[in-house]
Amino acid sequence: MSIDFIYYPLVFRAGREGEAIPGMQVMQAPAIAHRHRQRDLLAMLLTVSGDHRYDPEEIQTITQAAAESFFQIQGSVTRAMQAVADTLNKQIFDRNLDRGYEGVRALGTLNLAVLHNNWLFLAQVGRTQAVFINPAMVDILAEPADSGDYLGLSKRLQVRLAQTEAQPGDMLLFCEQPPASWTVSNLAGSCGLSMPQVKRRLLNQVSASLETLLIRFAEGRGQVEAGDWEESPAQSPAEAENAGSAWPEETLPTLTEPQSEEPASQPFYMPAGEQLDETPDADDFSSETDDFQPRYPQAEELAEPEMDFMTGDQDESVTVIAGETERPAAGSSAARTAPPLANGYGAFTVALAKTWMKMKAWNANIRNRSQRLTGRFRTAQPSQLPLSPGSPPLLMVILAVAIPLVLTLASLTVYNQSGRSQEHQRLMTEAQQAVNIARVSEDVGEQRTYWAQALDLVTQAQEYDVTQESQALFEQSQSNLDNLDLAGRLDFRPALTQFFPDGVVVSHIEANSSGVYLLDKTSGSVLRISLNPKGFYELDTEFDCAPRLYGLTMVSRLVDFTVLPANSDNFRVMAIDESGNLLYCRTGEVPVSRTLSAPATGWSRIIGAALDDNILYVLDAEQDAIWMFEGQNPQDPEASGIIFSESPIKFLDEDVPDFGGAIDLTVNEEDLYVLHADGHMTLCQYSALKDVKLTECQDPAAYSDNRAGREKKPWIFLDSRFEMLQQTVMPNAAIYILDSANKSIDQFSFQLNLEKVWRPQANRNYPLPDKAPTGFGISSDMEVFLAYDNQLYIAPLN
Repeated sequence: MSIDFIYYPLVFRAGREGEAIPGMQVMQAPAIAHRHRQRDLLAMLLTVSGDHRYDPEEIQTITQAAAESFFQIQGSVTRAMQAVADTLNKQIFDRNLDRGYEGVRALGTLNLAVLHNNWLFLAQVGRTQAVFINPAMVDILAEPADSGDYLGLSKRLQVRLAQTEAQPGDMLLFCEQPPASWTVSNLAGSCGLSMPQVKRRLLNQVSASLETLLIRFAEGRGQVEAGDWEESPAQSPAEAENAGSAWPEETLPTLTEPQSEEPASQPFYMPAGEQLDETPDADDFSSETDDFQPRYPQAEELAEPEMDFMTGDQDESVTVIAGETERPAAGSSAARTAPPLANGYGAFTVALAKTWMKMKAWNANIRNRSQRLTGRFRTAQPSQLPLSPGSPPLLMVILAVAIPLVLTLASLTVYNQSGRSQEHQRLMTEAQQAVNIARVSEDVGEQRTYWAQALDLVTQAQEYDVTQESQALFEQSQSNLDNLDLAGRLDFRPALTQFFPDGVVVSHIEANSSGVYLLDKTSGSVLRISLNPKGFYELDTEFDCAPRLYGLTMVSRLVDFTVLPANSDNFRVMAIDESGNLLYCRTGEVPVSRTLSAPATGWSRIIGAALDDNILYVLDAEQDAIWMFEGQNPQDPEASGIIFSESPIKFLDEDVPDFGGAIDLTVNEEDLYVLHADGHMTLCQYSALKDVKLTECQDPAAYSDNRAGREKKPWIFLDSRFEMLQQTVMPNAAIYILDSANKSIDQFSFQLNLEKVWRPQANRNYPLPDKAPTGFGISSDMEVFLAYDNQLYIAPLN
């Protein structure tokens, strides 16, 4: 099956629609294309900002040339995409240099998509956004707000890469400055809409200018076709099946939505961010919330849904002007149907509204009771009170205040306990329904979805109360989910008697029999902790391994370190800074510094080093170079530390990957692994016999993932964010990678086969911080250290 690109440009300026977008290119492979690119489809959107003085024709020319060059580049898709981005960056950067004296500087943002063998590859540069929409999810790919990468800023360019499988009916959006209304909940279900409806949805609440490119994937012959917003393309059977599971169109949330005078036009679902204008009476509310309405589609043996709120025919002929709110007619299908366990806005916002109204009702009841009791005491005569005629007035005042207060607190306690119990039971009921669906489902992907949602629901329920039933359901859901994900659990506990000082951010961690060593990213120094008799670790204040002036050598922030084997000088750690200065550290002594011999090109930006079999490997990311230094016995008997060769050996030969985004490396004999910021891996195999074979690199090197419902040979894990890696040799030879997005540690073989996903076990006694981990390490005793800034936790690796 081949897929076509049907593209729809959308331009909105000054309240009017435009026609063309400078910098937009959508192409299929020409007749004369490299064999690696013959079936590829390309979509590009370049946006140039700043005082650049580019006219639209110039932007169109450079983007067309860059797009055409893509189809002549051999090798992997990501390499060709990187080359296109580099070409555009060089052109803009050179122009900025030529016109710098005029104060002119152009900044570019790039969205680039390539369809290769029905896989969609995305590349981004700058603060821009790509949105991939299919019936099951809305995935937004964007640069972090604190990042400042743009085309034209520097010679070195770091491209963000992602990949996902494409199906007919899916959609892709490119936009530099998307409207605030383009949220996951608002865009969900767009695959099932006609193109006029999609257009209205995209223009909802748009008041400023908008330039966006929409790509719709259609079953075809691998071609590119211009679409018409006013016409909906005929759907193939595959597209109809794919779009049939899309969520129904619902009312979009608005920032300021006027109230309609006709009740029939009021949407049933409350958009996220809005508030209800009317507060229901407590008596009225109880009748609406006492009976729980399940929000899951039931298996055959489960109860049928009871909600049927609206009836009537759907009217799709609704005219919506850009900048105004799209409203469904009364009785639309959006109100009648809801997706199973949807992550969208329908079921969630209904539950949120009910909870909000319940709290308002409790508050109203308590206030009414207090007022009635206070009024009775205020109007009561002295003879009516249980006091003797001689009671002092102060006592009467105290009783008049205390009794209503006690009654109010008692009522609040009853309401609180009752409400918590009801919420616990509601979540448990929903969790059990998800479990029932997961059991009867034959689709592995659907099983995983419902087991994950069951685990999430029962976890929420245990925040209100922990029972034997909830604990059993928690363990069942977690066990089944872990089996599908090849996951194991780590029971973490605090490792330190007290936290590190504020501001410390622990990243790289290594340990051996001499202690545990940690790199502080903030200060660029190495810390040491040791085990005390109580089983906790304490900071070794006598260990000094920090950047400063040592003799005539200025050691800057340390970027990496390695734990040294036993040596005569008793050095425990060797660290390196960005300039190639080494620092040898030991407890109770002043560190010893040495400087590596620089290559002929000098050092630019060292990001890491690794020591293997007495050879030091140094990665200079700026120069795309890896240098080897052989350890030698010191000629000077008074010299300290490992003496490395004066002449560095070049590791790479003709095959030189782009290491601009490299963040970490490790070495296993002749194999060298380089992890990149986008999550892909470069694997190089060194050859010392240059006459027989040169050093070869795979960039990217494919991972292997045998989990059910996953791509078997991914180059990038889209749902992960790899931060650093570390290898172990004994007793288990493996490469471990920290995934900060999922708060897990992924275990790979040296062939990059995913063997295990290690996740923290929920522990109510020692809860982990609710944020991404910053570092990890594995000791020789197979204990895992996990760092959250200045906090450190430890768990045995079973």
